[in-house]
Amino acid sequence: TTGIVLSCLGAMMDVAVVISSTIEEISRDNKSIEFTSAYRNGLNVGQRILTTMINTLVFAYLGILLPTLLASGIFGLDWLYLLNYDYLGLEILRLCAGLLGLSLTIPITSALSAWWCCENA
Repeated sequence: TTGIVLSCLGAMMDVAVVISSTIEEISRDNKSIEFTSAYRNGLNVGQRILTTMINTLVFAYLGILLPTLLASGIFGLDWLYLLNYDYLGLEILRLCAGLLGLSLTIPITSALSAWWCCENA
């Protein structure tokens, strides 16, 4: 389970830094920004980068399985065997954990950054 958590932390950190930096820049330019406006701006940025991060996770986890997929094609393994392959299930579980982590990172980071920037404005 530790490997699953660690595998998606990089993407979550990237998203959190982009959202918090955006909210900080917006609040720096507009000192009278309210929490709801800053929070909404953070959510908008998060929505726009979510699909890119999902694609990154999908390609990263499929890249790990690429040798297995190539070997199954070369040696003519049955696709049902490949679907029951342990590592395929593990990569799908890592992808789901990454998606859940990203989905939770966006609103939490937006709320914390908006609160921090509005309190310290």
